[in-house]
Parts: sequence; structure tokens; C-alpha cells
Amino acid sequence: MAFLSAFPGVTTQRVVAIHEELIDLEVESDQEIREALVADLVGAGFGVRSLERPTHELEATFMELTGS
Repeated sequence: MAFLSAFPGVTTQRVVAIHEELIDLEVESDQEIREALVADLVGAGFGVRSLERPTHELEATFMELTGS
């Protein structure tokens, strides 16, 4: 999607799956962009149904916080 390629901070993007009118995307960034990205997507007329952090990222954060 050209919209994501032009968004500041987006380092990679890929289509994970397409389900009729829904598209699952994976977007990586080198900074925190989630709130701004969703606001801009909605402002551009895209519907956003959910936003998730990858499980491996959550696990790494937990390990870092608990010193495990």
C-alpha cells in the first residue's frame, strides 16, 4: 500500500491475508507510530478493526521487565 510506504517511521509492510473486504497487514516501525498511523488511516477513509502487537514483542518486553 502506497499510503503505508509514505508514512513516516514505517520500515516494512506486508499483506498477511485478504478476507473478502478485509486485509490483514503487518507493519514494522523504528518508532512508536500506532496512534498516529490509525488516525491517518481513519482520516483517509480506511476502517481499522483492530491493532495488535506481535506476541514475540510482548514476550521480549516481559522478559526484560522481569529480568528473566
